[in-house]
Amino acid sequence: FKVFRFLRFLRLYSKLSDLPTPGHATLIGGTNYVTFDKSFYRFAGDCSYLLANDFIDGNFSVIVNYNRGPKSIGKTISVLSNDAEFEIYPDGNIVRNNRHIELPMQYRNTTIRRTDNSIIISNIYGVEIKCLLQQDICQVKVSGWYFGRTAGLLGTFTNYKGDDFNLANHQSVSDIQQLVKGWELGKKCRSVNKVPERCEVTMETHDKCASYLKDRNSPLRYAFWKLDPEPYFTMCIDNACHNEKFICEAVTAYAIDAKLHGVDVELPKECVTCELDSVKIHADTEVVVTKANKHSSDYVVIVEEKTCNNRLRNNLVNLITTLDKSLHSQGITDNRFGLVGFGGVGVHSVPHIHTVDNEIFNTGRKFQLGVEFLDFSSRYGEYNDSMAAIEFASQYPWRPDISKNIIIATCTPCVKVDTCGRTVTRALKQRDIVLHSLSELSIGMKKSIPGTVFGFDANSVLVVKIWETLI
Repeated sequence: FKVFRFLRFLRLYSKLSDLPTPGHATLIGGTNYVTFDKSFYRFAGDCSYLLANDFIDGNFSVIVNYNRGPKSIGKTISVLSNDAEFEIYPDGNIVRNNRHIELPMQYRNTTIRRTDNSIIISNIYGVEIKCLLQQDICQVKVSGWYFGRTAGLLGTFTNYKGDDFNLANHQSVSDIQQLVKGWELGKKCRSVNKVPERCEVTMETHDKCASYLKDRNSPLRYAFWKLDPEPYFTMCIDNACHNEKFICEAVTAYAIDAKLHGVDVELPKECVTCELDSVKIHADTEVVVTKANKHSSDYVVIVEEKTCNNRLRNNLVNLITTLDKSLHSQGITDNRFGLVGFGGVGVHSVPHIHTVDNEIFNTGRKFQLGVEFLDFSSRYGEYNDSMAAIEFASQYPWRPDISKNIIIATCTPCVKVDTCGRTVTRALKQRDIVLHSLSELSIGMKKSIPGTVFGFDANSVLVVKIWETLI
């Protein structure tokens, strides 16, 4: 019997190992399409269009919805999975079946989560849709199971460019207008390509695109053997004459696709920016902060999502409201609050971002919107590493010149502080982050203190209206 089971395993493993590699297709800026088989074309319409669909089992559908109007090229992305529709807006807003939701969320076999700059929707069937908000790039990744089983504006995933312009009835068309008409959704649509006509490319623009996507000295050159840069070079010169910033969008799209093909490349410094006081600064620009801003602060609250923390929900909202008011009374305004969860089940297990009204950081008044989506249904959970949660929170996009604070609320015993703990301590010191812990503890003191102890630090303990210095 054991031999029989082993032979069945070998046959299954053989089938899995024979699967094609995963497919990746990309929509960049709402107008530039790179199919699974790396065909490139430009289009922006006035309707909704099918990007990709599982035509065998119906496990997923991905749709692009363009805003109507003569000049508007705004869009949303809809993902249909497990009989539910999720719509991704450019500002990070997520709507499920016409109702706004906060992230993360798990619906049957589909999960939606937020990273620093991305919205990621995935299901257990090997489908992942990742939209980078800042770069306006959306990628559709499918496992090898979908080889030859998907079709739409993102092509057929057959490793053959010749059938990328096939319609649902397998008819092949050569014109983009015929292609988008065939994948149009809705009867009251008039598919007009709103992409600006190709303009004359200057030698300077051509050389700039070539320096990144053709030159042997390009920082992207290590991926050229694995992923053909030609479609991205064409995209670069076709768009850069309208807006030079698209050079970096094409370069970023190539770097992301290269990573999916197993080659991690660095972006050119000119294409890496950070934000300081609402001003975008390139990575090669030196910025020296000479004086800390004492009039603002950032807080990230970490919550262990277990049943033992259930009563914390309302108290946490009151805490942040009171804290924000107290900071304002001291002249510390423009405060931001973020929320991290860990220790639950499913998507709530490993450390993760909880959005607050679509944002990673938001005001104290809106903090409740994120707290409402905490999940305390798990009694034990699968993940108890509070140190990893603190390290995760330390990577948040903190403002560089203000007070940074992490508040962690746990309800299970702490794990032993080992090498990981020392690494976390070092990370907090390097980023100048102050850690505050909220938990019920048994503490011992060298002398008795009247009243209930609410907290302590290295020098003092806090009781009702009494501060006592520890000796």
